[in-house]
Amino acid sequence: MDISAYARCHGYICDEHEILSDDGFVLIVHRIRKKGVDPAELKEPVLLMHGLFQSSGIFCTSGPQSLAFYMADLYYDVWLGNVRCVEKRHAFLSSYDPRFWDWSIEELGKYDVPAIVDFVREYTKTDKITYIGHSQGNAQAFMAMQCNPKFSAKFKCLFALAPAVYTGPLLQEGPISLLINCPPRLFGWLFGVKEMLPIMDPIQYYFPPHIFATLGYRMFNYLFGWTDTNWSKLDKPHHFRFTPRPTSAKAILHWCQMSQHGGLFGPDPTIDPDTALKLPPPPLDLTRINCPLAVFWGDSDRIIDGDKLVDQCRIAWEDGVAPGGKLVHAEKLQNMEHMDVIWHRDARSRVFDKIVQIMEQLQKE
Repeated sequence: MDISAYARCHGYICDEHEILSDDGFVLIVHRIRKKGVDPAELKEPVLLMHGLFQSSGIFCTSGPQSLAFYMADLYYDVWLGNVRCVEKRHAFLSSYDPRFWDWSIEELGKYDVPAIVDFVREYTKTDKITYIGHSQGNAQAFMAMQCNPKFSAKFKCLFALAPAVYTGPLLQEGPISLLINCPPRLFGWLFGVKEMLPIMDPIQYYFPPHIFATLGYRMFNYLFGWTDTNWSKLDKPHHFRFTPRPTSAKAILHWCQMSQHGGLFGPDPTIDPDTALKLPPPPLDLTRINCPLAVFWGDSDRIIDGDKLVDQCRIAWEDGVAPGGKLVHAEKLQNMEHMDVIWHRDARSRVFDKIVQIMEQLQKE
């Protein structure tokens, strides 16, 4: 599960950096560039952020067609961010301490994303960066903007791939609905304040990649309806070296609560399991998105609701309250599922090329 090994294998240099969040978590970021390329020759910085139960390695597991390597080939300054607990490191807490796992999506938006974004900006001496998020990687960015109204000013553009902002119908159907609608007290009794499904770590570490890929795929297929129809079968074992990765039970509880309300809501002082659902959650304030936004999602993705995000952004921005907010691209991709926006065998031509075209157009404006 070493991103640098994937980078070296395909002819890239991978530098690792450590960031300390304000609440003490050690966050790992990687910088990728082609061998022989001077950092001074690189274009604008691009930050890629992973989703739930994953790490930034998901952007490097499709061989030369991977999003991280594709952007590096075009001389962009590529950064891969990882949120807390992917590496289970903290300044003073052990992963056996319940306080290590006492966090939700709100903390990711309040601490992790700002720490990573500011580090990349300061390291590259750039005022604005391009942010590309997948799934929860977008929820974290949206939450950061809810916590800090000025945060979106740090983005040249936000590319939301399969954005987990508003939830789709799948989360109220089938086996996952049992978890979504589990009473908070029962959820806390079952999972506690600790890592969600910790058994996955040793299984992933000790099982051969092909066997674990089969097991991991079946679990996610059962819970979230993923299929590998559009993936390269050779890449599948590599995808599951970085899927799943650790997350907190409290973060999953937060998602359960948000799913019951249709999606992400603003910072909530009543997130305590015993009280969170007794009061209406604060609504998501989309007028705080004061940067260009591009949205890509699949028409077969039933985990998220990309249509609603696009519609709500247009409504929020129509009266000019957010002068910097602009929907520069919205595309519902035919026959694509949740992971296909980055793992589809044709993701380069159907998604990545369009991202770069939009970036180049914004650069001219």
